[in-house]
Amino acid sequence: MSAAVFRFEDPFRPVYEYYSTAAWGAALAIMALMGVTSDIRSPAFVAFASFCLMMLIVRGRHALRRYRQQKFLAGVGVTFQSRQELNDRVALSQRTIFLGYGFDWTQAECQLTHMLRRQDPQRLSAPDQPADAFMGQPWIHGIGMERERPIEIPLDHTAGHILLVGTTRAGKSRMLDTIIHQAVARGEAVLIWDPKGDKGLAESALQACHLQGRPTDFVFFHPAFPETSWRIDPLKNFNRATELATRIASLIPSETGADPFTAHSWMILTNLIEGLLLINSKPTLRLLKRFVDSGPEWLVVRACEAYFDKHLPTWREDVKGYLKAAKGTDDLNVAIAYSRFYKALVQKTAPSGVLEGLISDLEHDKAHQQKMTASLTPVLTMLTAGTLGDLLSPDTSDLDDKRPITNFANIIRNGQVCYLGLDSMSDSMVASAIGSMFISDMTSVSGDRYNYEDNVDFIEFIKRRGEQLERERSPHKLRPVTLIIDEAAELVSDKLIQLLNKAGGSAIRLVVATQTFADFAAKVGSETKARMVLGNLNNKIVLRTIDGGTQEYIAETFPTTVVRHIEYSQATDAKSDTPGAFGYKITEAMKETEAPMVAPDVLGCLPNLEFFAQVSGGRLVKGRIPILKDALEMKKAA
Repeated sequence: MSAAVFRFEDPFRPVYEYYSTAAWGAALAIMALMGVTSDIRSPAFVAFASFCLMMLIVRGRHALRRYRQQKFLAGVGVTFQSRQELNDRVALSQRTIFLGYGFDWTQAECQLTHMLRRQDPQRLSAPDQPADAFMGQPWIHGIGMERERPIEIPLDHTAGHILLVGTTRAGKSRMLDTIIHQAVARGEAVLIWDPKGDKGLAESALQACHLQGRPTDFVFFHPAFPETSWRIDPLKNFNRATELATRIASLIPSETGADPFTAHSWMILTNLIEGLLLINSKPTLRLLKRFVDSGPEWLVVRACEAYFDKHLPTWREDVKGYLKAAKGTDDLNVAIAYSRFYKALVQKTAPSGVLEGLISDLEHDKAHQQKMTASLTPVLTMLTAGTLGDLLSPDTSDLDDKRPITNFANIIRNGQVCYLGLDSMSDSMVASAIGSMFISDMTSVSGDRYNYEDNVDFIEFIKRRGEQLERERSPHKLRPVTLIIDEAAELVSDKLIQLLNKAGGSAIRLVVATQTFADFAAKVGSETKARMVLGNLNNKIVLRTIDGGTQEYIAETFPTTVVRHIEYSQATDAKSDTPGAFGYKITEAMKETEAPMVAPDVLGCLPNLEFFAQVSGGRLVKGRIPILKDALEMKKAA
């Protein structure tokens, strides 16, 4: 076995090479002086002086190397990078994502960390330093600083999405800033969902758009700033009425999601949405709330008229008798007359499930109906109250409202950059409801891209290259989408799990940022379900995290290796039958232990802007994040 496995050199030891270098330098100077001042011209002076010079160079190189290593161990300053420099990097490598500067974390670094833990456990705890000193343990990155280079991962490897973990102020926003800028520079559609409403992320996206000459492509949504916010319709994208009903009914508080109140509310919503579609009216949250609150009479009348016009041309003459028998001409009495006419004449020849559903709601006992929809009304109220109603239920006929209207499908189709602030710090309940609606809508868009846009591309591929059908279709037919969810625990749900499962096949990559693993578990109610969310995130970027559970979860997902250490033991013995006989034994044994490549406690003492990343199916890297600054700001800093 190689002797290297037994060798351990403390990187923090004094640089003793300084002394030997100085000694050989002094010897060289003495030999040179003696050769100059002495009358003796002996080759021995020259030979010994040459030997001293050689040793001076050898030991000097060792001292210089040790000096550089300890300089790195003391910490590396923050690296600044202009946005134009990042643009140039993207232009050179369109198919990779730049994460920062770092090196591969190998068994050698793991071994050194293991030995440091045995030699000096204080090196793996928070340092006792002044408030303005360097935060974290700088030696973690310093041990591999000599091998530092740009860290880039192929875009294709991010189809499995990215998990970004880090405590407050550890550098998540700076990492997201880098990812956002690169996505915009590549011409991708970018969506940023920010429950808290971090102004820094919005400004980062806006700056990236300006630098690319696309300021009009920036879409801003924030409930706290309705006057400047775009209007986004979360019910715009769907294939069936049941999708929209499920999208809203899933917001109703329920332990199982299938209790009678939720099921009844879902049925009511489905009937209303199908009725609106029958009269070619776009379902909106405000319309649905109006019908849930006041009843479906108006919709029953319009839906019956539209259906009768299509299937019974003479119905207006035939229905007059029913209208005369009605008690009045208001919507309720007309709806009752139409329902009787439908059951008597139309149902036999042209039955309609839509009309029958609406008529059933109309005839349902009002008191019981209100009781069954008592949990639905607050949900619709949250999404339509105040200025939020105009933002989520845009009225295209209102020409006085100049705020733009869009939806996720259009944002992706046009390659725009959308920032969605949900203002959860002011109103967490409403923010969670809005986020759930957006996730459901995005899931529908992802499904459409997967089912239809991919198929269109495939058909065109067959037409153009029919002779090469066995060749795999390029996965880059669709416009790539980068979807960033900050503080993702605020929005985690079954819909998010579904989006994570489906998005990869529709060219949508998610970057999910959170502070702790416990945030997910607390939101979904169990650690098992939280692992379902995190299990869909194949790439992990981990900044400093001080939560023990998160440290353990991350460490167990990293590869494992074998670390070695030497154990010493001493023993003495004295025999009672032989006076004066005494024995002493020293034992030295090397042992191997399986350990994660990164120990959990190492994750708790990372400095700001430093991270570990597991990417590309297992590659483990240690890196640091550059701060993006404009060229003018960099000149001022210099």
